[in-house]
Amino acid sequence: MIVEKWLSKKPDFKGKFLFVDFWATWCGPCIASIPKLNEYHKKFGDRMVVVGLSDETENKIRSMKKPNIEYFSAIDTKKKNEERG
Repeated sequence: MIVEKWLSKKPDFKGKFLFVDFWATWCGPCIASIPKLNEYHKKFGDRMVVVGLSDETENKIRSMKKPNIEYFSAIDTKKKNEERG
């Protein structure tokens, strides 16, 4: 996973599973999954890191007020993760 910028603090990955959600503010199913991902973060945070990764700008992500993302958040506007295929 390539992160251009963390919008939250950078998580400690050591010894934990990594759950990456590739999402966008315009994606209805992505928005609908945020409450469930918040639950996963709370329930499994001691052994799993949940990261929401978007290729949109920081301003676009921060302008979305609801639902609130409680897990780790980052952007990849240069779409480096797509290059890794």
